[in-house]
Amino acid sequence: MQSIMKKGYFVDFSSSTPVATTLYADAEGDLAASEKFNHVFCGENTTAGAQCPNCALPLLQILKLDMSDPRLAEVATPSGSFPFLYCWRCDIVVDTLYYKLNGDGSVTVVEYAKGSDEGLGDDYPESFPAARATLLEMSGEASAYIKKLNEDEAFDDSDYDDDVAALDRCVHQIGGEPYLVNGDTYGPVICPSCGGAMPLLASLGTKCTDPRGMLITEINNYVQVIYHYCAPCSMVAALNEED
Repeated sequence: MQSIMKKGYFVDFSSSTPVATTLYADAEGDLAASEKFNHVFCGENTTAGAQCPNCALPLLQILKLDMSDPRLAEVATPSGSFPFLYCWRCDIVVDTLYYKLNGDGSVTVVEYAKGSDEGLGDDYPESFPAARATLLEMSGEASAYIKKLNEDEAFDDSDYDDDVAALDRCVHQIGGEPYLVNGDTYGPVICPSCGGAMPLLASLGTKCTDPRGMLITEINNYVQVIYHYCAPCSMVAALNEED
């Protein structure tokens, strides 16, 4: 699978200092680097134009990246921020959501599944408590294990530490090759603007500062939102995969 970023970074939102384990290439250095930038995990969605066209409420902000971080230089954007948006309240969950990043920092919803028969309903919160997001470069060992998972070759994880072997769960990851719960069976993601294939950018799970997680209720074992991005068109695609 083609990723827009060669290196992969786990996204951590805990208040504690990341422990230097085999998961990370340089946890201490990445923590110091991340503190220089305004990366926000969850929090209130204040992005103009980022309303759900079905619910008429703000789209859920899962992550907002400060694009002045040089570690994100491979991701060309028209403004200084990149909001990762979604909605679990309505029929958006059944198909791909496309939205465009604009030069003024706003977004424009381009395509979405219309309707309100699916999803978690109107009582779903508009946001979850904000936390500072830390980008932690994945170790070569972690990247290799995820690749094995995606190729169905990680049957024997006895040679891996417990923290690496636990990557068969949906974690938050930007760049690199993330673990995909259903593989890339959803097929190529095509940009509605230029018709080209959109490279993979991120996979975000549901764990957040709310102990219930972003789904609030345990309805699936694993759920992730996969993001693809067409840089020439500034087009984002978000799709929900679950097990």
